[in-house]
Amino acid sequence: MIKFGQTQRLSQELHLQPQQILYYDLLQQPIFALQQRLRSELDENPVLELEEGEELIEEPELELKELDEKPDDPIDEPEFSDVDLDEFRNDETEVRRRSHPDNEEYEFAPPAVETMYDHLLQQLQLLDLNEQEKRLGEEIIGNIDDDGYLREDLAKVVEDTNLTFGLNLTITDAERVLAQIQTLDPPGIGARNLRECLIVQL
Repeated sequence: MIKFGQTQRLSQELHLQPQQILYYDLLQQPIFALQQRLRSELDENPVLELEEGEELIEEPELELKELDEKPDDPIDEPEFSDVDLDEFRNDETEVRRRSHPDNEEYEFAPPAVETMYDHLLQQLQLLDLNEQEKRLGEEIIGNIDDDGYLREDLAKVVEDTNLTFGLNLTITDAERVLAQIQTLDPPGIGARNLRECLIVQL
């Protein structure tokens, strides 16, 4: 018989406001580009003006002088025909082989972003719970919504867990496991309402 269950997961997302994006854009510009932008903003918007005593730094003018005489000795340029590309590739392969003895192609991957669900599961493994209680804890954490509240009825979570995994857990077990989860970081996680959220943070 196939058994079905539902699991919810928490995830964190970063949303930037348009003003924050503009700030980051301005912070990355070099000084002279920023001053040029300030000048154009001052020219376009008559309401903007520099405060008394403030001045924009003028970009230094670079003078190009022509050489009257050509140098007697030409600069020695490297002969690219002297470079053996096959030898260079073989050296690079040898360095890679020494760095990674298993001889697999090594690719740099960006670090994975840890979700709230993953963060809570890692902490759950450190709690003093038996395997059945940890399984129930995973189901409780899976039912915590994006706001950090456990909106699902705890008795329903216990019933679904027992059916899905063939366990015999009680509501008392669930209350004890939930109380342990509510001690995890962030504070107030797993509360069923605002009042409980405030109480568990005391």
